[in-house]
Amino acid sequence: MNLKGINEKVQDMYSIDPKTFSKNNNDNVSSILLFKDYIFRLKTWKDVLNIEYVPFGKSLNLDRNNLLTDINSEWNDGMIPYSHFSNHLSDHLNISIPQGRIQNSLFIYLFAYWEIYKNDLQILQIMKENPQLSHPYEGIIKMFRNDYIYTMEGINISGITMRNSSMNLILPSIEDSFLEYIDLECQLTGSDGIPNQEKVNELWQHFQSL
Repeated sequence: MNLKGINEKVQDMYSIDPKTFSKNNNDNVSSILLFKDYIFRLKTWKDVLNIEYVPFGKSLNLDRNNLLTDINSEWNDGMIPYSHFSNHLSDHLNISIPQGRIQNSLFIYLFAYWEIYKNDLQILQIMKENPQLSHPYEGIIKMFRNDYIYTMEGINISGITMRNSSMNLILPSIEDSFLEYIDLECQLTGSDGIPNQEKVNELWQHFQSL
């Protein structure tokens, strides 16, 4: 098990943006869209790997979101068990991640390990042969700068319960400036204010013209 590798990646993440490791609650529309875009990316990868996508229920499952072990099950041997991850960061790196019903640590774990393995020949070959693929965890990590994922009668972000039926959305860009533009143009009012794909595309067109 390569603890040095995971320690370095997490420290890099923390130095770039320590807010990723905090419990932030800005109720941003972009946070909900980043989760929906993540589900699209996950489905796309699963389709390429010929693995059935299993919709999320009232919680998030590590195995269903861990594309690394979908690609190569032997990589699991080099990964610190997820059940030990948060305590390891606290004990050895003095970095704390919110626990309990908050689910951020799952994606911090997966993002960090994807960064370790992303230049492996297996991943590079898959992405070369399937140019529609992108880093699966890049967008959802950005979400944690502003909001968090928590479980309470389902998966919740910005006070809104996520529904599998509403996950068919693709963000044309996850650049910070575009996400900030979305949040300037769209505000949550209860469950209203979340743009659909048509509205997101319009926002992208307007943003590009600025």
